[in-house]
Amino acid sequence: MALRPGRTIKRKKRPWTRISKRKPKKSYVVGEPHPRIHVFNMGNKKREFNTEVYMVSKDHANIRDNALESARTVTNKHLETKLGKEGYFFKILIYPHNV
Repeated sequence: MALRPGRTIKRKKRPWTRISKRKPKKSYVVGEPHPRIHVFNMGNKKREFNTEVYMVSKDHANIRDNALESARTVTNKHLETKLGKEGYFFKILIYPHNV
């Protein structure tokens, strides 16, 4: 399935995942889609670290799952090259779907 255009998620409300204009009674999403982010925890899970860093958005925004996956791979690669595999623990706290 191709990506939806950016205009579908630029509004700051729930994107059109539940309501259909043609058949509104049959448009309810029964289950949740499979996440395209396969790994939510990366790095060394067992070690205790003395620093925590959170990245928080200033405004409400809808972020695509492919954007989260690309940000995850870039961040993980950067941390792995700078700190090594044992020097960090990286966790994604959000789930990329509105169900």
